[in-house]
Amino acid sequence: MTYLILEGSARPGSRTGIVARHLAAALEAKGGGSARRLEPGQHLPDLVEGAVAGEPVDRFLPVVEQIGAADGVILVTPEYHGSYSGVIKLVLDNLGYPSVLRGKPVGVVALGAARFAGTRAADALLSVLAHIRARPFGRYLFLPAIQEQISAAGELESPELNAELADFVEEFRRFCACTQGMEAAAEDSRP
Repeated sequence: MTYLILEGSARPGSRTGIVARHLAAALEAKGGGSARRLEPGQHLPDLVEGAVAGEPVDRFLPVVEQIGAADGVILVTPEYHGSYSGVIKLVLDNLGYPSVLRGKPVGVVALGAARFAGTRAADALLSVLAHIRARPFGRYLFLPAIQEQISAAGELESPELNAELADFVEEFRRFCACTQGMEAAAEDSRP
């Protein structure tokens, strides 16, 4: 299986990127396939141009194809002003209509500086995922007070957090496999 992890921050070295790196490593360590990270910073001009045009620009289409080819997608977003990041919004707006996420398993990981950060961002994303008819994974991974959870070397410090991340990844991997199995069964039953 192939997974794509979409980072919701364009800042190099962001905490969002660090969490995405750990998610990718955990997915690959489980032997569940390959995990690729989409770091949107390099695509910002294309994303803005596509948002203005109302469709993805040609330079961004290879990224749209990569997302469409993935068996599962995880959106990793910081919580900004009680919602998900503008970078995630730009990417979602550039995935075509109907979205390449339609029917695709999508997980949500939300992080922030406050003690209860992430819940509003995840809830807002769930609404968007339902609208574009993605298949949201029924469990979120919240990483509050993230600045206290990451070491200066970029490692997740808490054993509990590492265990939670590993558990989330394992369940998401199984969700993607089940979804793929349901798709295959539906194809087999069509006349």
